[in-house]
Order: sequence, then C-alpha cells, then structure tokens
Amino acid sequence: MKPTPYNLRRFARTPVPRRAINMIKGAMVSLVWDIEPIEDAAVDDAEEQRERIRIAKKIFGHPNNDDSSSRSSKCVWTTV
Repeated sequence: MKPTPYNLRRFARTPVPRRAINMIKGAMVSLVWDIEPIEDAAVDDAEEQRERIRIAKKIFGHPNNDDSSSRSSKCVWTTV
C-alpha cells in the first residue's frame, strides 16, 4: 500500500492506529497550555500585547458556548 494521503486516512480508521492516535491526542489535550510572549522579542506596545494574550487565552479556554477547551483541542489534534 502506497502512503498516499487517502490511504493513510483510511489506515487511520482501523482499530490499532485509531487507538494510538486517541492515546496521543488524549495526552496532548491533558497537558496544561499557556500563551506567553517570546522572550527578548521587541514589543511596540506591551499593554496591547497583554490584552491580545488575554483575549487568546479566553478564546482557547472557552471556544464557544457549547464546547469546552478539551473538546475543542481534541478536534484540532484530530485534524493535525
């Protein structure tokens, strides 16, 4: 079987690879994530940077009214 995108996606639906994918995805979702500025990076407006970081944390923490951050992260890791 040639490793084309179609074949890889089809193979990923079989039980053994799916179990491995779910284990890795679960481990990634359970990690504690944070958004921080890059050290030693030049910043024009530190207050604006802090506000953008606050907004990004809020978006990732509560992506919408129906989903939690872990459910949203699982969807992202599934597509990656």
